[in-house]
Amino acid sequence: MFALIMLGVALFTRERVPAPARAEPFTLAGFLAPLRLSPYRRLLGMYLCQALAFDVITTTVMYYTLYVVTGVSSQVLLGIFIAVNVVVFPVVNVLVGRVDKHRIYRTLLPIAVAMVFVVALFPRGANPVLLYAATGVMAVGFVGAQLMSWVMFPDVLDAAELATGQRNAGGFTGLMTFIRGMAAALTIQLVAMVLQFTGYRAPVGAEVVAQPDDVQWGIRLTLLGAVAVLLSLGWWISRRYPLTLARCRQMQDELLELRRRTRG
Repeated sequence: MFALIMLGVALFTRERVPAPARAEPFTLAGFLAPLRLSPYRRLLGMYLCQALAFDVITTTVMYYTLYVVTGVSSQVLLGIFIAVNVVVFPVVNVLVGRVDKHRIYRTLLPIAVAMVFVVALFPRGANPVLLYAATGVMAVGFVGAQLMSWVMFPDVLDAAELATGQRNAGGFTGLMTFIRGMAAALTIQLVAMVLQFTGYRAPVGAEVVAQPDDVQWGIRLTLLGAVAVLLSLGWWISRRYPLTLARCRQMQDELLELRRRTRG
C-alpha cells in the first residue's frame, strides 16, 4: 500500500523544487549546517527522544514476552501502538491547525512515562488483559510525540528560509535521518550489551532457555529507565520549542511577502 501511494505521488505530483544552477560539493560543514538553526536542534532532540524510546520498546519486547511476562504476544503489544496511531491521527490532524504543535507533542507524555512503570514492572503471571490495557494507555500518551515530529518539520524549513534565504529540505531531512539511524544502531547495541552483562543465555535452536533473575530485571529496568528518561527529556525539550502556532502563521505571511517581492 505504501509503495502504491509513493508511486502515485511520483506520477501525478507536478510541483517540483527548482534545481540549483550548479551542484554544491559535499563538505562536512555544509552537511552539519542545519544544526546552526535553533528550532531545528530542538526538533531534532524531540524527534530522537520519541524515536529512540520506541526503538527500546521494539528491541526489548520480544525478550520481555519470552522471558519476563510469558503468555503475552509481542505482536499484539506492538500492534496496539500502530492501532492507536491510526485511530488518533484524524484527531491530531484537526488539532494541528488550532493548537501549538509542540503542545500536542508533549501534553500526554507524562501518561506514557507513568504507564511504562506499570508495563515494565508488570507482575509475572498476572492477567495479560491488564498488560494489554496498560500498553494501550501508554500508546495514547506516546502518540502525540510519535505523530508530531515530521508534522513540525515544514515549520522548521520556513524558519530556515527566513533565516538563510534557502529552503534546503534535502539537507535538513538527510541530517535528521542520518543522526536518527546512527542513534538507533547505538541504542540497539546498548540493549544487547545490557543483556550480555546480566548473563543472557542464548537459545539453542527453537528452544526457549530459562533466563536468570538478573536478565529478567535487566530487561525490565532497561525498558523502564530508557523509555522514561527519553520521553521525559523529549517533554523538557519541547517546552523550549520556539515555533508556536502564532509564530508559524507569522512566518508564512512573511514568506509570502518575501516571495512576492522577489518575483516582482
